[in-house]
Amino acid sequence: MATILFIDDEPNILSGIRRMMRPHSSEWETLFVKSAAEALSILDSRFIDVVVSDLRMPEMDGVELLQRVRERSPETVRMALSGHADREATLRAATQIHQFLYKPCDAETLAKTISRALSLGKLINSPKLRRVVSTMDYLPSIPSLHDEVSRLLDSPVSGLKDVGTAIAQDPGMSIKVLQLVNSAFYGLRHPVADPAQAAVLLGIDALKILVLSIKIFDQFNGQPLQGMSLEGIWEHSVATAMLAKHIAQLENADEYTGEEAFLAGLLHDVGKLVFAANARGAYQQFIADGPRSPEAVMHLEREHIGGSHGEVGGYLLGLWGFSEDIILSVAHHHFPSEHVGVVFEPLAAVHAANTAIHRYEEETQGLPAHYHFDMEYLGRFVEEERVFEWERQCRILLKSEEPM
Repeated sequence: MATILFIDDEPNILSGIRRMMRPHSSEWETLFVKSAAEALSILDSRFIDVVVSDLRMPEMDGVELLQRVRERSPETVRMALSGHADREATLRAATQIHQFLYKPCDAETLAKTISRALSLGKLINSPKLRRVVSTMDYLPSIPSLHDEVSRLLDSPVSGLKDVGTAIAQDPGMSIKVLQLVNSAFYGLRHPVADPAQAAVLLGIDALKILVLSIKIFDQFNGQPLQGMSLEGIWEHSVATAMLAKHIAQLENADEYTGEEAFLAGLLHDVGKLVFAANARGAYQQFIADGPRSPEAVMHLEREHIGGSHGEVGGYLLGLWGFSEDIILSVAHHHFPSEHVGVVFEPLAAVHAANTAIHRYEEETQGLPAHYHFDMEYLGRFVEEERVFEWERQCRILLKSEEPM
């Protein structure tokens, strides 16, 4: 039985949360304390699966508490329960918190958020790898772009559009601003898929706090991974995002599906950034050995690192509060038949777009054909001829270099 620990110095709020959690008493053990000191004492004596803490508390605030939770119990999922008045504290806590919940939080939202976080463990079998991913607060960034964003933020003549454009060219910063702006803290009705738009919504002051607090480059310690290009990964991700959205439009999908397909395409290779930052030796060898089939790559990643880059990426984005569609699309983008879906969804668009790009590159570069459409999955809701029509349309766009 999973254990959930709630911390809030206001007794009425704790009582309200206790009432909300009663229907789940057969699934989870729930603990309630009024101070950070009590919470840390419990954490020293037993493992806690999820910590949900208020940010404004006397003596030790929620930011410091969640930092200590991260240090003492890396696998514990860390959530902040905050109000509008806690905006600056929330931004300062961006590197310590997996997910943000906004006060007042209804019972359904709270339970669903906790349940989804607990279910992520099935994506990765390795406890060691889960600990590594759980402690990741940000992802590798391109040094020149980080410098440019910092310069623009400090410039009296630069606008949000300039800052957003620079951020949108970088994987690490883009993913972090997308995480924050799509969190419950901002309460947007529709997902934001464009990093530049997300930066504008956050505003200059919030971006300054965020960029300074996450210290994006520390993951690489100034040493880029030999043979791996962050720029190349991001260019491929942007192309996949645009083609995934195009495929959704070809299928007359609704606007939400199209935006989720775009965002999932943008994030589908985030697991490679995790490996680049934390599994340098093993991943360095994968790169050095040259092109392989997706099946071979997945087998080696699972054997030597503990999970595939899709699974690791899905796990991280799940911890960070991205939607179920995003998690599934990232986790299963190479082999969607591992998922039980039977209708067109963002996963289908991302898989098809990613595969179409790789097939196009293999053909134009004279490489062996390693990539194939997963018709066991796609065939559940579309004819094979339709899939090849998607590919034909993608190739038209790739040849014109519009997505790139």
